[in-house]
Amino acid sequence: MNIYILIPVYKRAEIFEKVLIRLNEIREFSKLKIGIVVAGEKEDACYEVFNSHKKEYDVFITHKNLPVSNKFNGLFKHLEDKEFDYAMIVGSDDLISNKAWKLLEKEIVKYETHFIGFKDLNFYDTKTKRVGYFICKKSSYNQTIGCFRTLHYNLIKALNFEPYYNGKDSGIDFSMEEKIKYINGVTQKEITVGNTGEIVDLKSNVNINSYEYLKKIFTLADVNTFPNEIKQIL
Repeated sequence: MNIYILIPVYKRAEIFEKVLIRLNEIREFSKLKIGIVVAGEKEDACYEVFNSHKKEYDVFITHKNLPVSNKFNGLFKHLEDKEFDYAMIVGSDDLISNKAWKLLEKEIVKYETHFIGFKDLNFYDTKTKRVGYFICKKSSYNQTIGCFRTLHYNLIKALNFEPYYNGKDSGIDFSMEEKIKYINGVTQKEITVGNTGEIVDLKSNVNINSYEYLKKIFTLADVNTFPNEIKQIL
């Protein structure tokens, strides 16, 4: 099966490099044919990082950073003439463990579900080394976290390769959920991985939402519980 991993980038090249290294490790055992598409500006150091780690089927497309949702849509629009089964959106600061990837891949290979997402993740502050845990509640703003959302080709096509509302710099994940709810017959799978570092959002001084801002919505966690493949890359 063919999937594309879509990554919007802006600065934080050292963190983006960790993401690419982790994804390339996953490629070594995954049964999927994985292409990575990155959107950013060639003047950004992320462009050099991409070229240092790119594999076959990987491509860098030029796109201005703002509005952020336009940039996300630009990644999906790039796929309009491509053949693939699923596309996955990943932040330039998001890591996934082997266990979480295998849970995700298990759903992908069934080729039944239109929308696959995770309910929870850990935040990791790269400066203070503090860790937090967040899980989407039934009453929360979003039903799944934004990173590693995986969309079936048919759903992406139904959304005209624009799963987000354009013109947004915040509330981007929610805008996808708002658009999808108007598509009939969408099947969804939500995966919970727990407070053990299976999905990690790396926080730095360049983020839409900082660790300090987010700590009011999560519980504390311990990095020592993280899988080895995550700990060694932090």
